[in-house]
Amino acid sequence: STTPDALERDGVVYIDVARATRIFDGLVTYSGDSVRLSIQHSVGDFRIGRPVARLSGVTVKLPGPPFREYRTIYVPISTVVVRLAGARLHLDPQTHVAQILVGTRPATPPRASASPLASPSPQVSLSDDGSGLHSDRRWC
Repeated sequence: STTPDALERDGVVYIDVARATRIFDGLVTYSGDSVRLSIQHSVGDFRIGRPVARLSGVTVKLPGPPFREYRTIYVPISTVVVRLAGARLHLDPQTHVAQILVGTRPATPPRASASPLASPSPQVSLSDDGSGLHSDRRWC
């Protein structure tokens, strides 16, 4: 069985820290039960089981505590995407799809006659394949 990129636990969607760093071209550093995510100019320090984290030196309450499963550390996806990376996140609980929108968006939607260089924001989707579900809902 492959390690899921994201899991839902107690209504909170979590992302594998290694996957998060690949999405945002960041850096992850592991130290025992702690993990540090560096994305662009932001740094997040998380500890397994703790409902708070330090984001760029400020202590913030998390929607749920980080945990280890499949020999992987998972942290709340909303904290990583929105607070650390400054991106936008849309979670669809019906389809188990997490849509991450990075970069800037045009102020107005491009028209058909718009320059071919105009393009929507890059996006990454994590979608559920429905296999290998355990007690936690799997988002891939």
